[in-house]
Amino acid sequence: MSEAPRGDFYVGYLALPWGHSRFLRVFVPLALWAMAALGGVMVWSMRRPGPAVWRTGAVQAWHGTVRERPYPALELDDGSSVLLVEVGKRGAQERVAGLDGRSATVRGWSLERDGRRLIEVSPERDGVEPSAGGSRSESPTPRALGAFVGVGEIVDAKCFLGAMKPGDGLGHRSCAALCVEGGIPPMLLLWRAGEPSFLLVLGPDGQPIGARAARWVGERVEVRGEAFARGGLIEVRVPDGGVRRAP
Repeated sequence: MSEAPRGDFYVGYLALPWGHSRFLRVFVPLALWAMAALGGVMVWSMRRPGPAVWRTGAVQAWHGTVRERPYPALELDDGSSVLLVEVGKRGAQERVAGLDGRSATVRGWSLERDGRRLIEVSPERDGVEPSAGGSRSESPTPRALGAFVGVGEIVDAKCFLGAMKPGDGLGHRSCAALCVEGGIPPMLLLWRAGEPSFLLVLGPDGQPIGARAARWVGERVEVRGEAFARGGLIEVRVPDGGVRRAP
């Protein structure tokens, strides 16, 4: 029986044919460099996640006055207000029920971005601990700022301020909708001269807008309503039909 010509036919237990070896010596390094370059281009082209920080280390404590409405918040001694949320995709409405105007210590973790802060309340029993004795204080009266028109994006406060990076855009829409439906405060994010502004989104009566805001998150929208200032927070009260997709 005559021996078949070997040529460039590859057999696993024989030496690699020269043609194959030469091809792999060129192809493999080029493929690796191409993948590295593609990875670099993808990283460079990705949208920056922003400067949000979620301080998930040791539990911190803050003292102030609890405000139930329009969204749970802690009014600090300097007059500023910090929104309160629960662990997960839930607002803190049940946690502070009946404590409006009471002095309390809140324990948990802070989420911070561009000068705005939010507190995720510890799930332990002392997460919200009312002070013994003391009288209730009245909630500050909102100060009317006039008619408002703005173009931006409605985001859920918890994710955008640090729980997710990035916490906005269409890619985050499903998550944001679940958060808003769960009671996380919706905020209108505006960019003016490169600086962000955060406005709480309320219904026309100044009450939480709830799940109705879920259908607007993640998109560029035009919002029309009335603006108010309260406890260092800016609110925009949105009537029916006050939100539409921006051109």
